[in-house]
Amino acid sequence: MAHLVEDITKYFVFEDTDIDNWHFKLHSKGCVILFFAGSMVGVMSQYFGEPIQCDFKGVDGETAKDYCWIHGSSYIPTQYQAHMDCIADMEGVTRKEEAPDTSYYQWVTFMQLFQAGLFMVPIRIWRSLEGGLIASFGTEGKSVVMLTEEAKYDDGVVMEVVVEKFVKYFRTLLHHNQKYFINFLLCELMNFVLLFFNIWATNMFLQGQFIGYGWGVLKWYSLSKPERQLAVSPFCATFPKVVSCDVPSIGAAGHEQWHNGLCILSQNIINEKMYLMLWFYLVFCVFATTLFLFYRVCTLFFEPIRFYLLYNRISHKYDEEIRVALKFVLDRCYIGDWFVLLQLCRNVNVYFYREFIKGMANELANHPKMKGHIRRLVMSPDFIAGVHRNNELRASISLENPEGAIKVLDATVQPHRSKAFLRIEHEHKLRPHLQQHGRGKRGKGKGKGRGKRLIV
Repeated sequence: MAHLVEDITKYFVFEDTDIDNWHFKLHSKGCVILFFAGSMVGVMSQYFGEPIQCDFKGVDGETAKDYCWIHGSSYIPTQYQAHMDCIADMEGVTRKEEAPDTSYYQWVTFMQLFQAGLFMVPIRIWRSLEGGLIASFGTEGKSVVMLTEEAKYDDGVVMEVVVEKFVKYFRTLLHHNQKYFINFLLCELMNFVLLFFNIWATNMFLQGQFIGYGWGVLKWYSLSKPERQLAVSPFCATFPKVVSCDVPSIGAAGHEQWHNGLCILSQNIINEKMYLMLWFYLVFCVFATTLFLFYRVCTLFFEPIRFYLLYNRISHKYDEEIRVALKFVLDRCYIGDWFVLLQLCRNVNVYFYREFIKGMANELANHPKMKGHIRRLVMSPDFIAGVHRNNELRASISLENPEGAIKVLDATVQPHRSKAFLRIEHEHKLRPHLQQHGRGKRGKGKGKGRGKRLIV
């Protein structure tokens, strides 16, 4: 039992590297902990306590108790129902065969353990698919205190060195993270499916009493005390504590005879509270998951939302460059690259992350990486044919009219240049101006922000 408690407490500890999000943790942490805890409490009460107590005449009490725990029935004869405090809802029940069965309560601990295992499946799959990508960046970015290179201490984390490491590594991953993001989306969808499957399975397990269980309890508690005494308690309707049980035996003449007794299901005192907590938490997860699905759709289709999700985490009123740098980086990233940047933001110091974004902007400005459609444009047969015609015209340029030949040359190549290609060309022309502007800003602030990288 001590090992079981130790395993549950481990789930309260968050990993050093955060590879999911709060919505994922609602399922992989919250649901798993609640179902594990319910299973553990059930095991302790069943196997180290007395889950059922029975009163019989003419038959061994222990034997009758075990029989009723295995083959229980909630039927109470009509003439005795008024004297019982907490019985199952007997409306419409006229015979013993029609009464709700209570034998499934012995399976509560195993059912909850199985459901906890189901909620662990998506996070286990995601850890396998993730492959330690975020952890491979290292943990230096989490350091609270970082030194600039000018400090020249023998020990400590040097900001510029770590920034350069992150920039170079992310550059190698750029435009190769689409599958990474798709795998995460599939695991999120699996959480959504398993949530509703577990609600359905719990309702079937409790014979259709779970769907409205928590709402029924709220309505019952809203009644006055005299009204509650006349109304059927949802606790008793779902988890009856007083049951009648018939135990068969053989009489002296060899004929079958039955012994009826009254049993108290003390185990249900725990079950009713545990499942009430589960009902409220699962309903909360349903609403949270619905909102999160709307959020995920927005991030898939709206670039400004993706920008502000990062910018709100790292914005600073004294650092105006970070907005421009972040916009510059995201304009050159696919949605999978944005997701990796978002995951990195959760695993590093916010001050370091600002410097990383600026360093990434510098890297992409000085060494732009052609996107796939630009690469296909440059390598297309039409563009290559235009370049060949360009070379032939240059070879035949007349010294008497060089400007006219150049105009003809530009007209030859121009039709093969797309808008994306023209944008890249414009950025190359604009880069000297940006570099000059960056040098013009250097030195402001009277020594503040020493060691920061500037955008070029």
